Amino acid sequence: MPCTKERGVKIECPKCRRFFYNQQCYNYHQGHQTCNLWKRCVECNKTYLFNPKSQHECGEIFCRSCGICHDPKRGCYIKPLVVKEEKDVYRIVVWDSETSQDKTYKGEQREHVINYISARMTCTECCDDGSRKECRICGTEREKDWSEAEGQEPIKDFLEWILTAFDKKYKTYLFAHNAGRFDGHFVFNYLCRTGKSPMPLINGLKIYEFTVQNSKKHSMLIWRDSCLLMPVKLEAMKATFNLDCEEKPFFPYYYNKKENYNTHLPHLPPMEDYSPGSMKKEKFDKFEKWYNENKETPFYLPEELKNYCRNDTEILLKSIIEFRRILVKDITGGFDPLPRSCTNAGVAMSIFKAMFLQEEELSIVPERGYERCDRASVIAIKYLEWRSKRDNVDIKHAGNGREEQVGKYKLDGYIENRSGRGKCIEVMGCFIHGCLKCYDPTAQLIGGRAAQDLYDETQERLAELRDTLDVEEVWCCEIEQELKRDAEMKEFFDDRGNEKGPIDPRMAYAGGRTGPMKLVAKADEKKKISVYDIVSLYPAVNYETAYPTRLPDIIIPTRDEIDVSWTKPEDLKYKGLYKVRAKALECGYTVDRFYRAWHYGEDNDDLFKGYTEEQMKKWAEEYKEKYGIEIDLEKVKKNPGLRYISKLMLNSLWGKFSMRNSLCKNKVIDQASEFYGLVCDHKIEIHDIVEYSDGAIRVVYKDKEDFVTEHSSSNIIISLWDVEPITTGKYLGQMSEEYGGYEIEEFCCGGAKQYGLKMRNRKTGELDYVMKIRGITFDVDNHKTLHYEAFKEMVMSYGKEMDPAFFVYKNDFG
Repeated sequence: MPCTKERGVKIECPKCRRFFYNQQCYNYHQGHQTCNLWKRCVECNKTYLFNPKSQHECGEIFCRSCGICHDPKRGCYIKPLVVKEEKDVYRIVVWDSETSQDKTYKGEQREHVINYISARMTCTECCDDGSRKECRICGTEREKDWSEAEGQEPIKDFLEWILTAFDKKYKTYLFAHNAGRFDGHFVFNYLCRTGKSPMPLINGLKIYEFTVQNSKKHSMLIWRDSCLLMPVKLEAMKATFNLDCEEKPFFPYYYNKKENYNTHLPHLPPMEDYSPGSMKKEKFDKFEKWYNENKETPFYLPEELKNYCRNDTEILLKSIIEFRRILVKDITGGFDPLPRSCTNAGVAMSIFKAMFLQEEELSIVPERGYERCDRASVIAIKYLEWRSKRDNVDIKHAGNGREEQVGKYKLDGYIENRSGRGKCIEVMGCFIHGCLKCYDPTAQLIGGRAAQDLYDETQERLAELRDTLDVEEVWCCEIEQELKRDAEMKEFFDDRGNEKGPIDPRMAYAGGRTGPMKLVAKADEKKKISVYDIVSLYPAVNYETAYPTRLPDIIIPTRDEIDVSWTKPEDLKYKGLYKVRAKALECGYTVDRFYRAWHYGEDNDDLFKGYTEEQMKKWAEEYKEKYGIEIDLEKVKKNPGLRYISKLMLNSLWGKFSMRNSLCKNKVIDQASEFYGLVCDHKIEIHDIVEYSDGAIRVVYKDKEDFVTEHSSSNIIISLWDVEPITTGKYLGQMSEEYGGYEIEEFCCGGAKQYGLKMRNRKTGELDYVMKIRGITFDVDNHKTLHYEAFKEMVMSYGKEMDPAFFVYKNDFG
């Protein structure tokens, strides 16, 4: 609860030695037994989380990023993952649902309602030993179905089974394919409406995972989307993992209606009920042939629903079992990374941290860089320059290289008065100095210190300065308010917007998109059109690149050192994120100003080599000659699942390093006190509130900028590291020609990520076309609307008035 400061009130708790600034707050503290959790050190005046197993050390704080206590001035490191000797034992449930659209929603729209669910189950012991008839973890019912056509309530009955049928000792992981965008939303909403309060991981409308904590009745339930681990359609999994099962059949989604439950058709439903327009051409051709061969087959909807759903769950369960087997047996040699993450990037990071990462090797890069305090200094210098202009007075400050010092204190701004006392202007960063207008007195701010402690320390410093100087204190929040009122002041600040302050590495994590030099090009006798793509770019860079390791030295030049004259690569004194500068100097450019550097003294060209080799040797015998990777040729055999997962792990690792730390968080609550706590929390800002029935709501919120905590693998520098010059060839990192069996006759491009190719088959002489437009799936219907010639006409008619192309986005049931 908020603790409002009352004038003259400062109550110290005799047990935990923390201060409280009104009687009500102190009484609340006494009644909630928090003295055993939080203590105040009387030596360093810091509030810390009490741990009886480890002693508090003055000058150290608990770091939420790396999970240990250390000096806040020392950076954090990504911790290697310690693998337990005992195996993770857990239950795996796969499920699939089908929906009807009989129910209308807001007029003419139709609402999806689940009318069939199929589920299958296994556990890690059954996966490792072969499925057994009796298992204490799985129980006896390994397959179960619920059908509305048989008078059941599928989602209610399914969840009742999940919540009551299992031994609660073991965690249960539940997978549905595309759960995050479709199936999972039905379960999540139902749980919220029935008071289960799942804990979700959601970004926008995409559910990554949600958890229902264990209770007296059920085990912990972790619901996940198998697409995030295996981004391949269900229909392709049989070939990907070489599964022994029936292929995914075609199903008439639009025929799935209540009115058809009791209808026995002597033939298949109409072709349009299968949504053929949403299929790509290859699939449509296959469907059309199947339909014509089987159209006289009798059809009974309840039976076909059962067959279709059971086929989906069989494919998915066998795929997950094979996915896990390859990870545990072939890649990690016993370590199971599956429970540790809901995405393939997280799984890849777990493997890297468990098998290859060394202690204090890779740093956790702070979200706002290493110079947090200096960000407030940038605002302070702008403000002092504004005051100097507005008041027509000379102010000495760090920005003009004349920072004044009085005793042991450096002054933000100093105005000399030869006939009397001088004056200093102190600009206070609210987060750094504990502004009590912005933060609750007990809020944990910079260095893990309470806002009140920082504020009191600041006032003591100002009191000492007032003995010899006139002191004016200005808080950053006051400057922000003044900027809103004073247009002239805002214009002055904006004009100095390009002042080079601290490095923010995430600002560099943008761009990279290329545009066309020519919108339309035709091949002729003198000109050839070719398409090249890089062969496994990420694995190549990881294998060959020397990455910066450990913590950087932060180089901040003085005012006199900013102006430089660098004309050749040898002039660059520091290792860091400016390899491109060295290349620019080689090409005749010069550098005349130098503002900041993060100097990494140590490089490691073996950082990802072991990880890359471990994945490469599973599927890339051809690279032995180029990279010298030894492969046991007797074990080399065709294994599409192993090849798929190895390539997936190679390409997925980088993304985890650069994942944003400021993503929205979600909390489902059904208590008014919890909601009040979020509303009053000064560390967050609420973005949305989603209401469910029966009093449950989901609050979408984000940490405020000053309170963003880096995730345990955050190092955007790794993702920003440069790529070496690219050559052509067929090996890792080289540019390999695509469409080698075709003669490309014409190229047409409307901008970034939108192009078409007109090409002729070298053997048959037949024309073929390739269309690529980001965001558009070229199924049968969309091909009719936007084929190559129509696209070319739109490009050639740029700037002219013409009819737009319309697309209908359909659910992909693949």
